[in-house]
Amino acid sequence: MSTTATNVPEQHASYDPGYGWVLFAAVLLMLLATVNLIEGLAAISNSHFFVRGAHDVAGSLNTWGWFVTIIGTCEFIAGFFVLTKNQIARWAAVILLALSTVVQLLMMPADPFFSLVVLAVNIVAIYGLIVHGAIHAPDQRAG
Repeated sequence: MSTTATNVPEQHASYDPGYGWVLFAAVLLMLLATVNLIEGLAAISNSHFFVRGAHDVAGSLNTWGWFVTIIGTCEFIAGFFVLTKNQIARWAAVILLALSTVVQLLMMPADPFFSLVVLAVNIVAIYGLIVHGAIHAPDQRAG
């Protein structure tokens, strides 16, 4: 059995240890998309899930519900393409997660705990996509 310079078996020579984080972030992204869709639909339908009488920074709960629904739909699509190792989708996902983080900050008066949890998970997904999603040429890993 032949090995490369880093003692990795030949059949695993193309293995990228950072891809596990990217896969984790893609699954988180799709999970966040589902949560955002549910939260957005609840906000649009004036559900009793949210704190009533909360003073939003700008707009209304219904407006932010539409934003979260649209972002959630785009996140789900981006998550699928991140799973296919598409670099453009990875950067689109980072932008969508950043937008989702800002929208969660603006929706915080309606449901503070939920917004903080989603915000924290957004940050973890952004970390996984940015830090571990770089493209590596085979000759860079061999040395």
